Amino acid sequence: MLDSLVTTVQVLYQLVGIITWEELIMDIRAHRSPGSGRRLAAGLVSTLSTILWTHALAGLLRSIFGIPVEVVATVAVWLTLAAVLTAAAGVAVSQRAGVVAATVGAAGASAIGFAHPTAFVPALALAPTGAFFALAGAWLARRLPERLDAQSLARPWLTAAWVLLALVAVVQVGRLSTYMTNTQSDWFLSTREPFYAKHECLNAYVYGAELNRRGEPNVYHAGHYPGLNRAAHPVTELAGMAPEDPFQYAPRFLLWPRAAIAITHDYQAIRLVWFGINVTLCMAAVLLLSFWVGGRVGAVSALLSPIILIAFPTLHNFQYGQFHFATIALAILAMLAFARRHPAIGGSALAVSILSKLFPALLLVPLALQRRWRDLAWTAAAGAVLTLVTLGVTGTAPFVAFAEYHLPRVADGSAFAFGEAWPEMAELLVAGNQGIRGIFDKLTAMGLPAASTLSTRAGDSYGLALLMVGASIGLRRNANRAECAIAWLGLLGLGSLASTGAWADYVPLTCVWLLALLAPLASGRPAMQLALGLCAVMQLFLPGTMPLGDWAGTSWMYPLSLLGALAMLATFTTGVALRTPNTAKEIQPTSRKVWR
Repeated sequence: MLDSLVTTVQVLYQLVGIITWEELIMDIRAHRSPGSGRRLAAGLVSTLSTILWTHALAGLLRSIFGIPVEVVATVAVWLTLAAVLTAAAGVAVSQRAGVVAATVGAAGASAIGFAHPTAFVPALALAPTGAFFALAGAWLARRLPERLDAQSLARPWLTAAWVLLALVAVVQVGRLSTYMTNTQSDWFLSTREPFYAKHECLNAYVYGAELNRRGEPNVYHAGHYPGLNRAAHPVTELAGMAPEDPFQYAPRFLLWPRAAIAITHDYQAIRLVWFGINVTLCMAAVLLLSFWVGGRVGAVSALLSPIILIAFPTLHNFQYGQFHFATIALAILAMLAFARRHPAIGGSALAVSILSKLFPALLLVPLALQRRWRDLAWTAAAGAVLTLVTLGVTGTAPFVAFAEYHLPRVADGSAFAFGEAWPEMAELLVAGNQGIRGIFDKLTAMGLPAASTLSTRAGDSYGLALLMVGASIGLRRNANRAECAIAWLGLLGLGSLASTGAWADYVPLTCVWLLALLAPLASGRPAMQLALGLCAVMQLFLPGTMPLGDWAGTSWMYPLSLLGALAMLATFTTGVALRTPNTAKEIQPTSRKVWR
């Protein structure tokens, strides 16, 4: 089993070009004992992964063995606590970490099974997930730069602050994982407003795929979804799913939920497995981008990754099952793959990203101006293959409906006119729309009627400006890695604001990610530090975009959410315009390890 795990890790890391087989064998044989700094960093990754995948695998085992959802929901908290203990056991030892974690996980499963016998089989997920991520954490600790050990000892207060931040991340991910397994629990993360606390986007993807599977010619029609039509009464064959939001994505996206419902009609199992994949993919992209940037910028952004994870828009994204973060992550991974001369991988990732949410197509502009023809060719080929496979699975009907029915509704905003069906939520929807159109809607609601007439013109001008920004990035010469990473995120962030429905629940997460890269560049610049700090507060906690409860009346929502939207727009603009100091040594590889 250990050989197969090592082979799997080797293949995955070879795909992104980080490590060769010979380096892996030499590293395993070396048995270097990492110090406290590296073990803390790797231990956080291991612990979070164990929590996520214990719940995901438990949900899958429950579905396979036909165990009722309520059984696992009853022990959701205990699964989380047992996963933390299992991961801690693996982190605490330097030798035989996998064996120790598997033993503790099996003991935890036995304890849960003793109290709730029918939950024993799902609880067995603790042992394999604990063992796998204990081994992965030990491997990662050996690959991290040794200077982390020295710095953790030289700066004890800073290390203590980071440990506290890591514990908050463990608590928040534990809370969210518990909620994902037991949706009846009171574990939602940022507000008790039902519109946000119990909201899901994943059911829109799955229900759209189910409609297509039944032969429904227009899966985009508002009449199918209560979110756009209060009189709608959706009928689903998937256990545990309550369709609400409309399906909004391009037809190729239907492939993924079609594949899921071909495997199982257990929506809760789909939800949990997607939760694990979603979080893993997105946080891997955050860390890999930091490792690629390297130097001080990469190191600081990697250490700030727990903040990205616990930011409200990130947590909302994962709670909803939203694909937004995954779209950004795939686009960034594509650019990394192109930079490391893996055009097939990069083209496939970028094609999936573009054919999901469209705005990542902006990255094609700098690629074209830099004459990256091979990268563009692979992207086009992957998109063509994806289209052909989708046509074979779904037929032509979704493509026709998307072009003739849905795109015009996206352009005029009616595809996101949730406030017409639910007028009592109209104020929240205006406050929560952080895109360019949302900015003008807020101004109109605040008593500036001229803003409404300017909205359409501003939208058209903004689209042209995005192309010009993409071109300016493509025409840059001698840009270093930090500059490239910041520009990619800035361009993707600006692109996401072009949507007529750029919701604050998750869209600002790109800004939070960008702030982690900008933070080390603000050192010694008080004005920049203040500006980034204020922006971070707005994006981390989303004041104004959700009800403030007894703290403030609804009159505060529009000006606060407007301030947040403008701060986000300014941050993205700074990202694409910023030219970092030409310090080549700072961004060159500082280690033969992962930190490159």
